[in-house]
Formats: sequence, C-alpha cells, structure tokens
Amino acid sequence: MNTNDEGPTDEETYGTATLNERGRLTIPKNLRDELKLEGGTIFNIVREGSDIRLVR
Repeated sequence: MNTNDEGPTDEETYGTATLNERGRLTIPKNLRDELKLEGGTIFNIVREGSDIRLVR
C-alpha cells in the first residue's frame, strides 16, 4: 500500500512493529519473506530527525 498522495515512490507501509521490553522489533513476516531476510541479517540504523530507518 502506497501511503504517499504526491505520486508513486519506493516507500510502502507493511504494518507496525512494537518495541518489546528487551528493545527488539519484529519485521512483519510478509516483508521478511519478500526480501528474503533471515536471522542474522545485519542492518545499519539511520536516524533522520525523529524517524528511524533500517538499511540493509
């Protein structure tokens, strides 16, 4: 689902993630499957103002 009303982008919303008490997030299964993400995949964490992005 594209959430940008200004035209097409590469950004899509895949659901929500909740930070658990141990500081962990779960990436939604449909996105993990689509991108072939497995346990041990390393991401860079990028802060953009108050936004956080995970970059593979």
